[in-house]
Amino acid sequence: QMSQKEREKIALVKFQTSALETTSISSRGFETVSFALLNNSAYSFYSAPFLVIARRGTDILEFGYVTATEFQAKESRSFSLQFGKNSLLNSTLVIVPRVNLLDDNAFMPVSVWHAK
Repeated sequence: QMSQKEREKIALVKFQTSALETTSISSRGFETVSFALLNNSAYSFYSAPFLVIARRGTDILEFGYVTATEFQAKESRSFSLQFGKNSLLNSTLVIVPRVNLLDDNAFMPVSVWHAK
């Protein structure tokens, strides 16, 4: 069972996806999906892995991983991932954060800025 502190920490972690774009390269037989991830959290992470799943209905067509290292709070990063040809046709992309939020070592220390 999670403690109150753990529940509060999880509630403050938020990732957002934007700028989703797909590009087909027919001569090479694959498609590229590009997207931006925003760490809209109160926390920074040493390593933030994400699982990217291409689904059609309930079927998983393909999946891949991207990782944001030293992902700062309020920072946005761009990623691209290649999938097989036609994997993205009539499909839905699901991006799942895989950060272990119960591991205190996953979180970067908070830096404090002092005016001089």
